[in-house]
Amino acid sequence: MTANDIAKLHERTQQFGFEPLSFLISNVDKLHKLSIPEQKQLKFCFIKDAIKRHFKNNPYYKKLCDEYNHKYIPPYRHFSAQDPYYLFKKVPVGEIGYLAIFDPISPLVPVMVQTKKLIFIRKDKTQSYLNSQRIGFVNRIAAAKEFGCCAINLKKTSSLMKSTFLN
Repeated sequence: MTANDIAKLHERTQQFGFEPLSFLISNVDKLHKLSIPEQKQLKFCFIKDAIKRHFKNNPYYKKLCDEYNHKYIPPYRHFSAQDPYYLFKKVPVGEIGYLAIFDPISPLVPVMVQTKKLIFIRKDKTQSYLNSQRIGFVNRIAAAKEFGCCAINLKKTSSLMKSTFLN
């Protein structure tokens, strides 16, 4: 199996919508004959396909996004509403503050990130079966320069954290 075959396989998985791993089960001996770069490329195709199918086609995750106009937070993350004037001071539950995200397992962003989104923590009774933390979005502040789903300014966040801890 060459890199070209792997690219064709990846193209087929996108076109026909089947698991690439199940496609190769009958040809396991070919997997052992692949070079290391080809194995890495095939592994990437498998992982990408599995993640895409898991999150895109799973109705459970669609419910997490906006069921009953609530936003559900996974248990490994913690969202809080922070006072806009003091970075590490939380506002009382139900009051509006800046969204701060605490995610200790994310390799892409710092453990703590403060955004320019205004939120409030929801403590009212949920109509859903989920018992996770819930937030309500208010809006983004007008002075925010970043845009997107959860836009953050890593440079500003890092400088705020340094100034808070070093002073």
